Amino acid sequence: MQVTSSDGTPIHADEFGEGPAILFVPGTTLDASAVVGVASHLAPRFHCFAMDRRGRGKSGDAVVHSLDQEVDDVLTLARAIGRSVTLFGHSYGGLCVLKAAARCPEVAGLILYEPPIDNPIPDETRATIRGALDEGDGRRAMLLFLEKVVQLRPVELTFVQSLPDSWFAERAATTVREMEAVFAFDPIADLKLTGGLPVSMLLGSESTDVMKHNAERMLRALPGSVLHTLEGEAHNALLSSPEAVGSAIEEHMRESV
Repeated sequence: MQVTSSDGTPIHADEFGEGPAILFVPGTTLDASAVVGVASHLAPRFHCFAMDRRGRGKSGDAVVHSLDQEVDDVLTLARAIGRSVTLFGHSYGGLCVLKAAARCPEVAGLILYEPPIDNPIPDETRATIRGALDEGDGRRAMLLFLEKVVQLRPVELTFVQSLPDSWFAERAATTVREMEAVFAFDPIADLKLTGGLPVSMLLGSESTDVMKHNAERMLRALPGSVLHTLEGEAHNALLSSPEAVGSAIEEHMRESV
């Protein structure tokens, strides 16, 4: 599926299965390919749309970037689906989903996997990451981001360090611009605007204290929302345990009927 967003940028989503619609909005370092495992698990029962956010995969990009424009991308896809749709947002994608849900009557519910609503990273850390990118060192910028901002576990960082230079080159610029966008607003106000929608929060049992604090803050902001803990997982269970994520999504869909 391909649509044209409000600024003329083409936005692509891969499709899997049939049934009630779920639109997946991946996080900063991911694209639609990260959703394949979960979508394959769900495809016998659900119609899954895996989005390539702008600057990734088969989607286009623009010179000027903003979170609000990415929200329009999600809205454009959700409306093009043409029927009730559940939005799944991972990490930065969760912020896009939060803001989109308040503006889209087609949204039937939200599944939020560790959106970074509160990440107290010092200004100097962000400046160092931006500086590495400006110097042309995308690998260093990405590794600093994943260590200092996402706070990947050592075993996860070791795996990322083994990835080819092309992986870092493809993601560094979009990662840094989204890091900067995250610190520009507080999404709790948008969460409160979703009142009445069924909302599930996904949290890895091994995720950072910051992510656990964020989940607690979101649960307080929206009474009636449900927490699903992914045992033994952290921030990237989309990749490490797609069956566990798929099972949590199925539980949300059953409970929201």
